[in-house]
Amino acid sequence: MSKKVQGNISSLFDLKAELLKKKDSLKEHSNLSGVNRAALYVKGKPVLAEKRRAIREAKEAQKNAKTASVVSDVEQQELQRQLAKSRQALEAKAALYDSLRSGKQKDLDDENKPIYLVNFSEKAGDAIDEVSSEDEGDGPGKAATNIPSAASSPSGSDDLVEYTDYLGRTRTCHKSDLQSMLLADKDLSTRTPMAKWNENTELLSEDMRRELRRQEWEKETEAAAEVGPIHYQHVMSNEPRTLGTAYYHFSLDESTRQEQLKQLKKASEQTKAQRERNARLRERRKKLMDERLRKVMERKNITVTMWADADGGADVSSIPLPDDKPDERLEEKKEVVIPEKKRIVSTHPSDQESMKEATYRYMEKQRSVRNAEIAERLVSQRLNVL
Repeated sequence: MSKKVQGNISSLFDLKAELLKKKDSLKEHSNLSGVNRAALYVKGKPVLAEKRRAIREAKEAQKNAKTASVVSDVEQQELQRQLAKSRQALEAKAALYDSLRSGKQKDLDDENKPIYLVNFSEKAGDAIDEVSSEDEGDGPGKAATNIPSAASSPSGSDDLVEYTDYLGRTRTCHKSDLQSMLLADKDLSTRTPMAKWNENTELLSEDMRRELRRQEWEKETEAAAEVGPIHYQHVMSNEPRTLGTAYYHFSLDESTRQEQLKQLKKASEQTKAQRERNARLRERRKKLMDERLRKVMERKNITVTMWADADGGADVSSIPLPDDKPDERLEEKKEVVIPEKKRIVSTHPSDQESMKEATYRYMEKQRSVRNAEIAERLVSQRLNVL
């Protein structure tokens, strides 16, 4: 039967102190002998571990390089495919834009006519109207010739011609648009110029300026009287105000004015016809939508008691919705009454009030015991000071 070793805490501390003492003595002995403890052991290199680590790193590097090459090839192919697709879409859009811009694209019927945000019928002349570098150098002093040139434009198209506007600039437009461009140029040349004030007129007084404006108005009135009927353009007198987008500035020349009236009426008729076509399209879409709604109602077994007309168009507003219960929601709302907070007034006086009352009582007591002569003397002194 083995005997158990019994000990207490003090014996454990004694053993630990003896161990530390032995370690210190061994360290001092080694230092005195001059022997390096690190030199007593031979450090070897883990050859097998280093070799295995090198093999593992080489395999991982080869695997990563292969994966990166495969991923890069796939990304490159996807990028090339997207670039080719984008290039094809842009080329198709460019071809369509050029065809619409040049007027070669034929309009479709009114029902299936595509809607574009650009008015290509007017943009055809504006886009090709390129101004040469000599336009900015030309001044407004040149006389207006308005004679179209027989030479073609620099682009080499047979459908383009050159003409000179009233400012002496060379312009390019289509043969079909030449007459309208000349009429517009003539209208610009016949407009009444605005009053220009130079350094001489700026120094004039307000009465002199008013007199100059009156003379100009008389000249315009005399010129308008010789023409015949007087229009608003004859009596404008260079009004410095904006007339709005609905204002159409007609020419002072009667023949040009009639041409402008015809063009305006034609544009109004075209707008009215376009509105009628849009109304027919809306009506057609509404009928198709009603037909689709009727088929859906038949498929879902939904019955509607009210009908809009004899065509079979149902009144959609009469269909009950599952969550449409406004009356119940209103009934659920209850008025919440917030009770007002009542201020609690204590019946006991505060410390400050008690101090005031005590002070007043003390003053009254001192006044009652004070001599009357001294009191009169103090009152007279205060009155003299005041």
